[in-house]
Amino acid sequence: MAVLTFYGFMDYEGNKIARFETVEPEEIPINIFVNNYEDVKDMPEDVYCSFEVYGIGTDIAIYNPEDEYMASSPSLASKGLIPMGTFPVDSNKDTFYQNPNILFSGMVSKVYKNDDPQPDEYDFMLVVESYSLTFNLYLQYKENIEVGAVVHGTAWLYADLPCEE
Repeated sequence: MAVLTFYGFMDYEGNKIARFETVEPEEIPINIFVNNYEDVKDMPEDVYCSFEVYGIGTDIAIYNPEDEYMASSPSLASKGLIPMGTFPVDSNKDTFYQNPNILFSGMVSKVYKNDDPQPDEYDFMLVVESYSLTFNLYLQYKENIEVGAVVHGTAWLYADLPCEE
């Protein structure tokens, strides 16, 4: 479960994303797609929230043990988080729009395997402890994944609100 501070809604591809900040150990702004905006559109701002955050993983790599990740000369620590969807990475700010994507690395604390996935379903749901954010990551991955592994990649974040204060 994530603990975040809510700061408002923004338009996103005909829907809404919510702007949050992580709380511990550092405040990092992130955007999360809101599945149920109509139910929570009057949610007050500047409120601490506790809720499940989900991510759909892409470009995922799994390292087990952590030493394997560190030997790969990673761009992030074994628990790292870069909110790609909150700030433009280049000087062309005119084409940037805020989105719910993150670049992350994190430790796997729980593994749920779908033993018989259909072609459009995910093989795994992992609980990932990243820097300042714990979230549930859905991914397609054909090899075994163990608790304690490091997962690295990008994720599109979404959630159902409201917050449980």
